[in-house]
Amino acid sequence: MMNVKVAVTLLVASLATTTYAQNHTVPEFINCGPDILVDDFSVHRTGALPGETVIRDLNLLGADYGKSEANLTYTINTEGKYVEIVAGPNAPPNNNFFFSKFDAGACYDLTHIAAVAYDLVAPVGSTFTMTLTQKSENCTIRVPGNSDSDYVPITKYVTPNGQKQSVVVPFADFKKNLAGGAFDFVHLKDWTLTSFVPEGARFQISNLRLIRDCGDNGPLGKNTTVPAGGSTPVPTTTGAPKATGTNGGTTGGNQQQQQTSNAGKLYGAAGIGLGTLLFGALAML
Repeated sequence: MMNVKVAVTLLVASLATTTYAQNHTVPEFINCGPDILVDDFSVHRTGALPGETVIRDLNLLGADYGKSEANLTYTINTEGKYVEIVAGPNAPPNNNFFFSKFDAGACYDLTHIAAVAYDLVAPVGSTFTMTLTQKSENCTIRVPGNSDSDYVPITKYVTPNGQKQSVVVPFADFKKNLAGGAFDFVHLKDWTLTSFVPEGARFQISNLRLIRDCGDNGPLGKNTTVPAGGSTPVPTTTGAPKATGTNGGTTGGNQQQQQTSNAGKLYGAAGIGLGTLLFGALAML
């Protein structure tokens, strides 16, 4: 007869496995395949993430946008098909950040994604930096400490000139984290743009997409060719975002609330209730 300690251990392991499986997004590997369209900004989509009630701005992948609590603002302009970010005072701890996730669970596998690409309109003399934030291996929390990738300036790719410019940012440029170790591309939390300057500058981002690995030129590949992108992606929505006719940025809920609601979402999505698992464990005693 199985003892209580073993039964509980199996229960905890089962819950952890369920959480990881439901919260981790691995895009289909298609070598040199079509780009994955994150957002064309033709519609302002809002809705709650699974298991939550907070209304957020969502992209075509069903993931949310967010920003620093103060200073920076953003507006989704459906007529112009872009998101406009307006820089506020660039002072810690806010640092004028804006982020996009690529899946509702904020745990996305970039192994076979070569780059993020978008069109940018930014004034002469302006700048910002980009980084990747890290999710834990079990997809439950953001990894603390210096787990963010290196911060890379936009000027590595283009010099803002007030005109529309095409930007391709290889994820291979983010291989290291701030602690000097390897960034874990299997568990991405979000793509973050930060330190927008000068104050009051307006940045327009459109045609946001992910470029697939082509000939092993992903972030961990041996091919260092700069990704060029595949065929034009077709807009498709994932999840259940609600389309609205209004514009304007919103700020997401706090991290603790997100983690708690994610946990409830995951167990429910798997069709496994805690009571059911406990009953099964006790039945083995």
